[in-house]
Amino acid sequence: MTSAVPMLLDCTLRDGGYHNDWDFSIDLIEEYLQAMDAVSVDMVELGFRSLETEGFRGGCAYTTDGFISGLAVPQGLSLGVMVNTGELSRSVDGVVGAIDALFAPAAKSPITMVRLASHLAEFEDALTATVRLRELGYLVGINLMQIADRTDAEIEDVARRAAESPPDVL
Repeated sequence: MTSAVPMLLDCTLRDGGYHNDWDFSIDLIEEYLQAMDAVSVDMVELGFRSLETEGFRGGCAYTTDGFISGLAVPQGLSLGVMVNTGELSRSVDGVVGAIDALFAPAAKSPITMVRLASHLAEFEDALTATVRLRELGYLVGINLMQIADRTDAEIEDVARRAAESPPDVL
């Protein structure tokens, strides 16, 4: 068994966006990033990355590379985004096509990590997305939603399947 140094991830803006449609001012975002850097947070999940554009939502609902590039980000702070796996599953271009539409290679992006929010029924698509995102050079986490409602056997099965195309974090 190996031990890894824990990484502190903050998702305040991404999670808080449910209250204001991810419409944060640039000043607030930059002050928040400075505060996260000051308290030694390793990585900030700024918002979602999404292809769905109906209705008004602020910049942290899409968190494009262009949007992030316009922010003053402290030098040592890593950035990530969350993607709803269900959106990838519904894409007419398929999971890989949706990933390719959403993400440039990591070497050309200001983000280093993608966290996939996935229900158990979408888990195979999350694994497909994991493989493609890792090919593009990203760290990948899978966040299994509503896992407390699952049996131990179901959780063990998911862990076995994840080991075959491993995300960096499950």
